[in-house]
Amino acid sequence: MSLEQLVFYLKRNNVLSSQQYAFRNGHSSESPLLKVTEKWKSAMDTGYVIAAPFLDLKKAFDSVHHGKLLNALTQMGVLGKEHRWFHSYLAGRGVPQGTVLGSVFFTIYVNSMLTQQPTTEQSSLECFADDTAAYFIARTAAAAVNGLNNMLRTVRDWFEDHLLALNAKKRAGMLLCTTQRRKSCKSAGPILLGTEELNKVDQVRYLGVTIDRHLKWTAHINNVRRNAFAGIAAINRVKDGLPEAELVGLYHAFVEPHLTCSSPVWAATLRKNRERLEVVQRQAIRAMGIRRVNKYDGPV
Repeated sequence: MSLEQLVFYLKRNNVLSSQQYAFRNGHSSESPLLKVTEKWKSAMDTGYVIAAPFLDLKKAFDSVHHGKLLNALTQMGVLGKEHRWFHSYLAGRGVPQGTVLGSVFFTIYVNSMLTQQPTTEQSSLECFADDTAAYFIARTAAAAVNGLNNMLRTVRDWFEDHLLALNAKKRAGMLLCTTQRRKSCKSAGPILLGTEELNKVDQVRYLGVTIDRHLKWTAHINNVRRNAFAGIAAINRVKDGLPEAELVGLYHAFVEPHLTCSSPVWAATLRKNRERLEVVQRQAIRAMGIRRVNKYDGPV
């Protein structure tokens, strides 16, 4: 069975949890971001608090236990000669880090973690390959933290049973709430992964987007502007003598990706942030020498 056949099998038979967005038709890394942030915003607008951890596994692919991976393949219906092929492939080697095959194997490996934590109105565990986020929603910060800690005990047990370790430097917890409730959020108890306390942060980067605890998106817009301005500076350094078509091509390569990446997730940012992005667009237009547009608010 080739990689393409395995991915086709996973998609056709719908064997992956709906909480896993990698290798599913019609989904991308933007999908879990949209799902969780829209859920959180709706909850915050009605006075709820969200407790959320963001977890990063230490050497995730290297830590995959071959026997448990082969067992997961069996549970998904990969049997017979196909199963023997994977057994032979894995013998004497690790799960290949940084490859599509490695991502597919890891997605299969963690599937049972998701199926034992099904989504409810209050909580969910969401993954895109090895990027994991969870949340618990409650009326008070204390109740949200307590509910999340109960979830995370089960998650920690699963990690230990499957011989996976978390990266201590890349794990954090966050309490999301409206600005009116920030004082009560600060007084909530610790977010625990088993017996280990997660560092509480005001913002965290997840799937390429910086999420802040009030969902204002200002921190993310700051990152977008910094990266886009770096692209504009690069265009300014080389633009002399280049035709407009080539300059537009440079814009699409070095500026536009920063302005459009996961933009549906943060499009509802504050008006002042949208105006700050318009400044970036106007500077990009000047860098390209385009004069026929007076005011510009979208990609070229």
